[in-house]
Amino acid sequence: MFVVDRSRGRILAGFVALMAAGFLYDRVTVTAQHSRLAVYQLPPVAVVSVACAALIAVAALAAAVLSARPWAAAITIVATVALLVGLFVFPLLLVAVGGGVLVARLISGLPAPQARLTIAAGIIAALAGVAVWTISSQPPRVRCLSGGGSEGSDRAWWGGSAGSNSSGGGTASADGVETGWEEIGGTRIAYTCSANGKLTSFRVTRAGGGG
Repeated sequence: MFVVDRSRGRILAGFVALMAAGFLYDRVTVTAQHSRLAVYQLPPVAVVSVACAALIAVAALAAAVLSARPWAAAITIVATVALLVGLFVFPLLLVAVGGGVLVARLISGLPAPQARLTIAAGIIAALAGVAVWTISSQPPRVRCLSGGGSEGSDRAWWGGSAGSNSSGGGTASADGVETGWEEIGGTRIAYTCSANGKLTSFRVTRAGGGG
């Protein structure tokens, strides 16, 4: 009976892992699409990084499903993500602690190599998955708003924060078209938003006027 239950658990864990792999593929595809749009300003290393992280995550998910305690690996993934997010949202630290306690009980009695594999697979899958999510969630440098106006992103993890060296401005015409610019360090961007909130132009130049 134990073997049947374990087999069912492995099948269910495999199904969840396939769904996770589909999510990873979607995020890699989105990142590749964004890298071809100037407004996201994603360097080639971003696409390479997200693809490598996704491959690592898929390999770790496979190892988790094939481990002696696939559900312990799954809980390790949840606990690791909760720990990372909990550094900013404190209540999630309790989830991480609870998950750690539950994992310890699930892997009790396993030989040390199998226990280490189970935990390592979960932690690696979680870290790689968070890396994929972080890179693929890079917002556009400028987003036009449907109600008029625009908002920008300082691209903290690829381009650095704007800080105190930034300046900018913009004008809006009577028909709702907004033209704006922003200068950060040695880079100047210029953009135009249509009245219905669509980005119609985006250009990056050197602050001194060069291309």
